[in-house]
Amino acid sequence: MAVPLPLSRQHNIEFLNTIGGRILGLPLPPTRKIDLVDGKREIPMKVLCLGYSRTGTLSLFTALQMLGYNPYHMVEAAKNANVDMPCWIQGIEAKFCGKGKPWGKEEFDKLTGRYDVRESSRTFEYRSLLSQAVLDVPCILFVEELLAAYPSAKVILTERPVEGELNVFVTGESHAQADSYCTGWLKSMKNSLGEVFSWRRWRYVAWADTELAAPLWELGVKLTNLKWGGGDYSENSVAAKEYLEHYQLVRKVCPPERLLEFKLGSGWEPLCQFLGTEAPDVPYPNINDKEMFVGSHKAILDRATYYAIQKVLKWTVPVGLAAAGAAWYWQALRS
Repeated sequence: MAVPLPLSRQHNIEFLNTIGGRILGLPLPPTRKIDLVDGKREIPMKVLCLGYSRTGTLSLFTALQMLGYNPYHMVEAAKNANVDMPCWIQGIEAKFCGKGKPWGKEEFDKLTGRYDVRESSRTFEYRSLLSQAVLDVPCILFVEELLAAYPSAKVILTERPVEGELNVFVTGESHAQADSYCTGWLKSMKNSLGEVFSWRRWRYVAWADTELAAPLWELGVKLTNLKWGGGDYSENSVAAKEYLEHYQLVRKVCPPERLLEFKLGSGWEPLCQFLGTEAPDVPYPNINDKEMFVGSHKAILDRATYYAIQKVLKWTVPVGLAAAGAAWYWQALRS
């Protein structure tokens, strides 16, 4: 997780961007948010997990943690959302919209080299842990850049069928887990991300929670419009086309000896064999099904709603009381 600059330095940079700074002829600071992040890498990146969202990436994230890795996943970015997500949005715009300097190893290291954050109340305590693996969006939008930045890293490609059902027997798993493995990607996206980003309340209350809901909503809208076909997860949709093209790209640019195509339900054996580690004597994790995904985002939205109500009341109650007092005083003067 990225570590933001000290507040004093941030304030100095903000001052230089003001009219006063320009009038004084002071040099303007960098306009890229990533340049305001103080982070670096001290150990090599070991694993790049380039499978699409909703292909078991959070389960793989948990599995890698159990194997001793410190991976960077969307859930880690969300812990420092007001720093990480605006940076990723600018990186995405630089690549796909030609806005700004394209990202490379230096930018990736700033966000993924030091990543772990523990949240206490509404303040953050940072500690230095080094990311050895990256997973899920927004990282997977930079396939060629990540492979070039970390040429010795192994690549894991989680995958599920784009549509329909996967006719497999998942050994040792419950029926509910087997169902989650067998659902096609389009259906999984529609039932999770499609449902979450259809909630109209986001656009009305996200602004109130600048630490989490606002950057999450902004990044979600950017990804939905750019890579997920505007939220259309029907057969032959743009989202399906983007999904298939992503996997074709990874297979094309990644050397076969560095690549593990990791199917849902495969368990520990192929993963541990690929990484050269022993398999834990516990079931492979199955995390982030539809209920968990929707429930966690509902909690974020409810938090934003609470903050929005607080902020509205903070201004409307004093204004209302002042107006009532002025009306009473005016009536008293006239009586």
